[in-house]
Amino acid sequence: MRRYPSLAAILVLAFAIAVQALACGSGGDGHPTDDAARVRGAAETIRAAIQSDDWETVYRSFADAFRARCTEADFVAGATERAAAFKAVKFDVGEVVVEGDSATATIIYSNGAQTAEQWPFVREHGQWHLLSATGIEGCGFVTPTPTPASTP
Repeated sequence: MRRYPSLAAILVLAFAIAVQALACGSGGDGHPTDDAARVRGAAETIRAAIQSDDWETVYRSFADAFRARCTEADFVAGATERAAAFKAVKFDVGEVVVEGDSATATIIYSNGAQTAEQWPFVREHGQWHLLSATGIEGCGFVTPTPTPASTP
């Protein structure tokens, strides 16, 4: 009879180890799968903020290095001036690759035709922030140019 409680304890321990291994392999907290979802969420926050003219949120989505060379007031003024062009270009988040505290997200732009580019992200203060975006130097940035929709 003593043999069965020992067997039950061993099975419970083996089950606990298996659950732990599966959790780690499938993205338990802090693992790349969860981080990929967080990076995707950061990119989606930027997309939603652009569509709602919430340029302060877009600015706060950038990493410290960008914000050190560009004040929020300058960024918001420039973005507000180019808001219509930014909103005309739609984007979706594709593949996200995480390597430690760095990540890249494939951003697929569309407005008739599709193009893709990589957005670099960095983990700062426990959250994912956009490191830079194509065409941004200092606080000056190039408005994305929508591709004309093709006509049949």
